[in-house]
Amino acid sequence: MRKDFERFSRGFLSELMACLGLALMSGCGPGPDPGTGGDTSTGNEHASTDSISTATDGTSTTTGMIDPSVTASSGASGGDPESCDPPPPPAESEDPFYTQDYMCFPLPMELATCPHFNATVVREKLNPEQSCHHERFEVQCGPDATPDEPGSCCYYTMHDNGLNCPGRPLTIDGEVRTAAATHRSDWSNADVPVLPALPPETRARLAGVWAAAAAAEHGSIASFARFVLQLLAVGAPAELVVAAQQAMADEVAHARACYAIAGAYAQRPIGPGPLDVSGAMGPTDLAAVAVAAVREGCINETLAALTAEIGSAHAEHPAIRSTLARIAADERRHARLAWQFVQWAVAQCPATASAVALAFAEAQRDPAPGTRDADDLLAHGLLSPGAQHELTVIALREVIAPAATALLRA
Repeated sequence: MRKDFERFSRGFLSELMACLGLALMSGCGPGPDPGTGGDTSTGNEHASTDSISTATDGTSTTTGMIDPSVTASSGASGGDPESCDPPPPPAESEDPFYTQDYMCFPLPMELATCPHFNATVVREKLNPEQSCHHERFEVQCGPDATPDEPGSCCYYTMHDNGLNCPGRPLTIDGEVRTAAATHRSDWSNADVPVLPALPPETRARLAGVWAAAAAAEHGSIASFARFVLQLLAVGAPAELVVAAQQAMADEVAHARACYAIAGAYAQRPIGPGPLDVSGAMGPTDLAAVAVAAVREGCINETLAALTAEIGSAHAEHPAIRSTLARIAADERRHARLAWQFVQWAVAQCPATASAVALAFAEAQRDPAPGTRDADDLLAHGLLSPGAQHELTVIALREVIAPAATALLRA
């Protein structure tokens, strides 16, 4: 599947370069999605990320994640929680799809040694909420004194088998907020798909993953509502405001389609409960809005578009395939909107470029960790955590880094 990841990534890079005026103009803005158009990548696609790092030299990194004194919940270690010696037994769970995993990340440059297993930084590195992440996740022990990957910080974890890839999440004070699922039918499409018979445990698993995806799409409506206000606050061009309004309507359609699929798997209607949006507005200065657009749009929506595109290419059921194809096309347009806004913001205030460069560099330093698993749900349009990690690494390298480098050099 790696070839698919690379092919879709190269096509999207060509599209972005054209949209940003860094190649022949085509397919930019809120109109119909042009598709990948085959492999028409430009010579910029293998540009080094060095310029992103160089642009942030001398800038202090204060992400709020590195705080080893803050603890997070952890499971029973079964041995020495520092060394994972002996390895812990899996935590007791009635859910057969809640499993143990051995996960690693590179030693952060800000730290001299790997952090203790219950430090906040461990959970943020292993399961970053602002990108694809597990809804249920706990760290059991670590760092492993003799890691499988030398030079890495490795830990035993317990997590669910699905990933929530929020696209443009509603993030407030660093926390992704979504509405809890409830029994209601008014948030489902009129045409609820009729799905083939499946074992009850498989249906429950798929219903849970699709309900999480629907909640993320539902949260994206609020995120775009905030973005419209932010665009107005910084005096953005009218066409960007119109595109953001259209994106908000797209997310309503995405949420309804995903809730319909979740309900079809669960064999009962599913919809969202109330969404807590208190404190949602946040800062409205140009640099802060641009950094948020980098994280939520340039990075997350690029990843969401590619994830949906891969899922659509492999889904067997026509309703799921068409739903993911629609989401992929819309998310590509939303990602282009974010890149266009960031380009405009940098042009308005060149000092904004350093904050934008730092946000891109942070994403490159902290890719999601690898995990061992099988693509058993690919036929249902869902990527496994391992496949999602591989796609994330490729997209960061082949799409986001070269596009960011070209934008900041222009």
